Amino acid sequence: MLSRIRRTAVLATAAGLLALVPGASTAAAASSSRSQAPAITLSVGAHGVPRSLKQGQTIAMVVWYRQNSGLPMLADDFAVSMWNSAAPGNKPNKGVTVSWQSPVTGAWQKPTSVDDNGTWNWYPPLGGRQVVVPSNYWAHINVRITFSGSAYKGRWYINPEPACAYALIAKDGSQIAPPIHVSWPLYTFTLNR
Repeated sequence: MLSRIRRTAVLATAAGLLALVPGASTAAAASSSRSQAPAITLSVGAHGVPRSLKQGQTIAMVVWYRQNSGLPMLADDFAVSMWNSAAPGNKPNKGVTVSWQSPVTGAWQKPTSVDDNGTWNWYPPLGGRQVVVPSNYWAHINVRITFSGSAYKGRWYINPEPACAYALIAKDGSQIAPPIHVSWPLYTFTLNR
């Protein structure tokens, strides 16, 4: 799995997220190696990925996620990883633009970081309101992915990874990060001229 940047999270107020159940989700089996830590499963799904699109078009994807820890979760990092086997290893991002709609403000924002390996990350800004998700609540984040005329044609693979960095907010207000079990979904589409 791709490396993740882990930031120090700030305890903040809950974001006003809509309680909608997604049409597609996957779940992983929960288990925990620590007896005092809750067993956590993160369920993830997305919709809006077409079977094919043309250069110059945009995917409007909604990524859904839900955790079952029994505690609120501070979602600290959202990522989307994409690759195309036709793209050279050092240029998978060529011609691809990603933007994220902040669940806190509703504003569309550029990624906080873009890795050369084809991963676009967005982090809620430190010092401001953060994304806090109650247990057993389906939260979502909207992502736009645009492919210009220079993007590589052919079969693309897209892996949405919401809350890939997280902390649980314990009853005393402290933050803990026990192991989380997740099966990241993988979607494919074909980019044509």
